Amino acid sequence: MRLAVQCPHCGAQVEVASRHGLSGSLCPECNNVIPLADSPLLKQPRSTPTPRLVRAARGDSRPTCRNCGGNRDRESRRCPVCGEGWIFRVSATGFDNENALRKLVEYVIHRDARVVDREKLERRLSHLPSVVLQGQTEAHAERARHELETMGISVTVEEDELAPVPTAAGGFRFRFDWTWLLVPALALFIAGIYMLVRVERDARDAELESARRATEAAEAAARAAASAPVQPVVEAPTDVIDGIVRIRNGSHSGFGLIIDREGWLLAALALVDRGGGINVEVGPQEIRGSLVRRDDRTGLGLFKAATAGSYSLSLGDVGGVKPGETVFVAREGEKGVQLLPTTVLRPDARMGARIFISIQSPAGDDAVGAPVFSRAGLILGIVLPRADGRHGLAIPVNLLTEDAASLMAEIRAPRTPSVVFTGWRNRIETEARLEQPEVYEAVEKRLLLSATCDPTECRAQLGVLTFGGPPQGPPQAFTLDFQAPEQNPTERDARFGQRSITLAPGDWSESNPADSTLVQDVSVAARRAILGGDVEGLRLFSATFILERPVATRERGFRLVASGLEGRHSVGTLLALPAPSAQSAAPSAAPSAPAGAAVGPETAFGELHAREWADRFATSRGAVSAAESRVADAASRAQKGEPGADQIKVLESSQLETLKGRLRQLTADADRWHVPEEYRH
Repeated sequence: MRLAVQCPHCGAQVEVASRHGLSGSLCPECNNVIPLADSPLLKQPRSTPTPRLVRAARGDSRPTCRNCGGNRDRESRRCPVCGEGWIFRVSATGFDNENALRKLVEYVIHRDARVVDREKLERRLSHLPSVVLQGQTEAHAERARHELETMGISVTVEEDELAPVPTAAGGFRFRFDWTWLLVPALALFIAGIYMLVRVERDARDAELESARRATEAAEAAARAAASAPVQPVVEAPTDVIDGIVRIRNGSHSGFGLIIDREGWLLAALALVDRGGGINVEVGPQEIRGSLVRRDDRTGLGLFKAATAGSYSLSLGDVGGVKPGETVFVAREGEKGVQLLPTTVLRPDARMGARIFISIQSPAGDDAVGAPVFSRAGLILGIVLPRADGRHGLAIPVNLLTEDAASLMAEIRAPRTPSVVFTGWRNRIETEARLEQPEVYEAVEKRLLLSATCDPTECRAQLGVLTFGGPPQGPPQAFTLDFQAPEQNPTERDARFGQRSITLAPGDWSESNPADSTLVQDVSVAARRAILGGDVEGLRLFSATFILERPVATRERGFRLVASGLEGRHSVGTLLALPAPSAQSAAPSAAPSAPAGAAVGPETAFGELHAREWADRFATSRGAVSAAESRVADAASRAQKGEPGADQIKVLESSQLETLKGRLRQLTADADRWHVPEEYRH
């Protein structure tokens, strides 16, 4: 409850409220204490006007400075003439009762306006005399004395010689203005951002230049090795033939390598039959081998046979192989397995982000999983057939031994990584990342999502791009957010609801990235690299599932965003109720646009809009053009007689025919849906 009272000293009207048990208040006009307890002013009605009192003239004389004798202000801590300090302290000397002590504690806490230990403060004030306030002016000390006496506390006011007195800086006072530094600071910030971007760009250019120089140096070494005089014939290590076995799977056959006498074998995953194992020929008998561990990136598997072998092969180190060195490749001859000599073109050949041993393939029919031996009889690599049936690239054996998750880790501890081979791998990975940064961003951070919805549920397909196999380990949890179309997908605000699914490793199936609609969910640059076949070893794994559609998304469009698998997320897929024409359209039907209507980028032709058809044609034609350039370059190098250029020309020509076939198929699909000609170029 608030009351209006009149100051008995100056007659001013003051609105007061009782607080902390105090029985007085300060007048804002004259700074004197207005006693509230038993005041007749409080008993007067609020409506009764109170005449203004004339302030009586004070009879006390104005205080003087003890140092210079000049007039001194009671509200000041120093003499305005000589600067002599003049401060006071207020001490409690007695209490009327225990209630007065509690009021004193509340008074000190209120004046300090900070958090203190009440019990410690009460113990300190109970020992009389006790200092209540320090470093006060004379006027403030007198006001405090009046307030404390009204609480029933006996106090004394005396000069305080121990409290510090703030120094008063005389003369000119300079105030520093910081606003004039705003423009230079902003200029320095912009210059710093520019220098940061420039340093990163220069570093990337330097990495590309160093990678280019390393590649040119390796190619020059390979050319020098190829043009070197013919070396004398090196005798093949024929004793290693006992560690090579034949593996058959119907009409397919290949080699298996005995790497441990307990029956452990290395073989290509392409030789695994429907039973999940391999049939191994050991002399006149045939034994069964079961798959224990697989490496999808290299295409090799570790198998365990029931019968122990009589001879085991040893694994070497590719880091010591030099261009032009003679190695031996196993081949199937008339009298059984034989070793044919060949030459190493490059021990660190690169195809995309993968490292291979590039060799000159000897004549003869090649089998799957043929080993490459050094002159000392150590396995250096395993060749796998290319799509056109030719060999020329071998998987380095270091990939099977120098990693904690390597194929050989199942039966023996990983070897210490070779310094030379590790440097090769780092260089190749750097080159691949610099050439295709969008593809690596999609592999490491992106989930691909495609979905169609009816009024009650959504059928979705989730995809993952990888250079290895499908997601392994325990079942992975994925979250799907139903957002409003106007939302930013990165906000992760599931305005319309959220669903969760769990996918086990067996739920993922592999599909061709160039033929899947999930690739439309990556950037244009990454899509062109994938569809053009510019990235070697890239694989796409997808899983299909059904979601219940939230009620809030009925009869309206929404965006679906997927997240999970170590922080990956999709870019957001806009969905709505499917149009009746899109549901009932047949593959041979006319375009969904009305006859005579204007055709725009968003006009639907089958499952794709006109803009999407144009984008696919541009991507496909760009990939064909790039492949034609690579074929022409390979043909020019072959005419110059560069070693290995003929094999590269054949491989590039095969890739060009594949891309042309995709373009022809795309043209046939566009003809079926009657896509206008302006959206095919």
